[in-house]
Amino acid sequence: MKWKFWVQSLKPRYQDIWKRAGASFSTPLDNECNDTFNFLQKAYKGIRSGRAGKVSDSSWMEHFISSGDPLEHEAFLALWLSRFVLVCPRNHIAIQDFHVAIHLSRGNRIALAPVVLACIYRDMSLLHNSIFESNKFESLVGLNFMSCHCDLVQMWVWERFLGLRPVPDVVERGEPRSARWNGVTKLKVNDVRKELDSAGVSFVWRPYAIVLSNSILSNLYKDTEQWGSGRD
Repeated sequence: MKWKFWVQSLKPRYQDIWKRAGASFSTPLDNECNDTFNFLQKAYKGIRSGRAGKVSDSSWMEHFISSGDPLEHEAFLALWLSRFVLVCPRNHIAIQDFHVAIHLSRGNRIALAPVVLACIYRDMSLLHNSIFESNKFESLVGLNFMSCHCDLVQMWVWERFLGLRPVPDVVERGEPRSARWNGVTKLKVNDVRKELDSAGVSFVWRPYAIVLSNSILSNLYKDTEQWGSGRD
């Protein structure tokens, strides 16, 4: 897969910057960053030629991967934002993500979690409204729901509704909790609404407090408040 190849090819050079960039504040773009934005936009317009006004992630990768382009790192982060964080519909690169990508490439901290959460709530509202306002479930609801982080919503449901969850995988030490849902076989549920309404006492309110094999996360979720140290 081209995306995985791109991650691995840039990781030795930029992984320290990726670790530093992640959560707090943003600063205006300086002249150098503005030039970078203009160059990225120019590249975008060049790739877009003959492609119905949009640039797909595949054509973006074809243009930048192992190209030696001085903006390859910024282009890499722009695709990461559009595909996995801010989620541009239909696998398109979004110009509005370029500013964030440039900040991240400089190691500037950006608060991404609130934006992701806002996108989830926005699209869940669209999904809810479409269900109640349209009989064309497949076309309208499916179209609206495509733009949200449906994987995060799905994991939230699986963690809490036992009647809807597939058999989770074992989480190895050092892996995130979400790894327990990688590649699992989804259940075929005929009536999702019935399962949701009948969950009752089986609903899991604090799934992250449950001890998992080879996991230390449960130490962070206690029934009562208590002091801890970095060695706990």
